[in-house]
Amino acid sequence: MIAGQVDIICDNAPSILPHVRAGRLRVLGITSSVRFPAAPDIPTIAEAGVPGYEVTGSSGYILRARTPRDVVLRLNAEINKALMSPTVSQKFAANWVVIVGGTPEQFGQHLRRETEKWTNVIKTAGIQPE
Repeated sequence: MIAGQVDIICDNAPSILPHVRAGRLRVLGITSSVRFPAAPDIPTIAEAGVPGYEVTGSSGYILRARTPRDVVLRLNAEINKALMSPTVSQKFAANWVVIVGGTPEQFGQHLRRETEKWTNVIKTAGIQPE
């Protein structure tokens, strides 16, 4: 970096965390609506001056529509169990990843909310496919 130059990086926490720990990057804010438990001194972007700002990443498992309900529930229970195990939860926490877990219905609701939010952003911004 050139003296006086400001570079801004927007990326997910696990990929920038090594650079933050090494002192090569300084975090100005996080994009979730709440502070990371592992880094409570870092404000959210909303707290830093952009009210209502929230952008988070998420991941989950999606199965075929006709997967038997008992298989869905068993897989969901095992995934939640693994996520909450000390080994997995500590590894995620060390990388500033917040584990949510939950039911298949909660994940479906989350996907619907995110789809609606980003559909509205696309429409409001007038974004068109190229």
